[in-house]
Amino acid sequence: MKYRNKSGVIIHLTLCGEKFNPNNVTEKLGIAPNYIREKNDKLENGNIFGQTEWGFETEWIENQDLDEVLNIFFSSIREKASQLKRIALECNANWSLLIGVKIWNEQKPILYLSIKNVQFLSEIGADIGFDYYCYGFEDIEEHKH
Repeated sequence: MKYRNKSGVIIHLTLCGEKFNPNNVTEKLGIAPNYIREKNDKLENGNIFGQTEWGFETEWIENQDLDEVLNIFFSSIREKASQLKRIALECNANWSLLIGVKIWNEQKPILYLSIKNVQFLSEIGADIGFDYYCYGFEDIEEHKH
């Protein structure tokens, strides 16, 4: 994997549940997912996946303002909030927003969530999580080669 020495974020919005048909979610939303994992799928490490997931995500975005990235990401689905909530209820599942934060040499993105974005996530019943990937000068030198 090639890393760039820039800070940024990646956004994942995932519907997670015990067992549901991911194709129905795609059809109802009219959005193609970036990934689907089904309960009992065998993972690369040999473990069995314990739930069904339907999700879409951004690439790593070299932007210092998380809320700006969320505004862009949510722009295509904000008007579908009631539909997203209904799909979660029908699938007996929950929405989860995972925000990956890449930090290079203490250049941290601004981790601010506007009321508009918090209300949207609340409306669809989404959990919010953060993953941090921190790199220092020695990591940059290592990845240059």
